This record gives sequence, structure tokens and C-alpha cells, in this order.
Amino acid sequence: MRKRISFDYGFCFLAAILLLMLPLRWVTAYFLAAFCHEMGHYLAVRLVGGEVSCLEFSLRGAKMYASALPPVRQLICLLAGPAASFSVLLFTRIYPQLALCGLVQGVYNLLPIGKLDGGRALDCIRILRQMRKNSLQSGRTNSTIGAPCSKR
Repeated sequence: MRKRISFDYGFCFLAAILLLMLPLRWVTAYFLAAFCHEMGHYLAVRLVGGEVSCLEFSLRGAKMYASALPPVRQLICLLAGPAASFSVLLFTRIYPQLALCGLVQGVYNLLPIGKLDGGRALDCIRILRQMRKNSLQSGRTNSTIGAPCSKR
């Protein structure tokens, strides 16, 4: 399957506004931090055996479409993005703007709100807790549930 990366007009508008309002060093830091964040998700999906079919960039951020995975693997993939964002803190001395952008993106994405990584991670944790509760009640385990916290 061919992977697709798309950019909508909102993303192009955001990039243009940032380029007009901020120094190039800050705009570059913002997009590098976002790239590191998304690559964290992508690498985690690939490492746990999933497939990424599409990555869309819009005014509201990036959205990755990946194959359905069991909740534990999805949780790993969801948290890999913020972890990658925090990893750019290693470059604080070399490129402080990148470190700051990575920190802000990592913290923001961990907020327990709706479609952000933190909100979706909480959904996966709820599913895992429910699965554990159900398996303790029935005496068996179920290892795969894909749809509720998949990357769609």
C-alpha cells in the first residue's frame, strides 16, 4: 500500500502566517518539533506491527491514519509522540527554540482532551481497565479490541 502525506489549505495558511510573524529560527523549530512528534508516533506504530496509511496536516494539527491495534499497543503509539517531543529537550543548549517548542507540544498533546494524545490515551486506559475487569469476572482474557482508540 502506498503511504500518503497531505497538506490542506489551513496548514498552508498557518505556515504563511507563522513565516510572516515569527523569525525563521522559531518557525523552523516549530515544524521540526512537530516532525519529531509525528515521527515518534510513526515509529511506534511500525515497531508494534501496525501500518500507517496516511498523514494529514491541517490548521488543527496532524492526523495519522493507522491500522487498528490492541489497546496496549495503541497506548504505546499514542504516548510515543509526546515522548519524542520531550526528547528534543536534549538539544536545549544547541537549539533552545526547538527545545521550547518540543516541550510545549509535548505538554499540550498530553492534555486529557478529546482527540489529543492524552485524551485518546485515557480512552485506551479505560478500555484496558474494562477488559481487565471483564477478564477477572469471566476468568479469561481478550487481547484485541481495535476501534475505540485507533488512530482514526
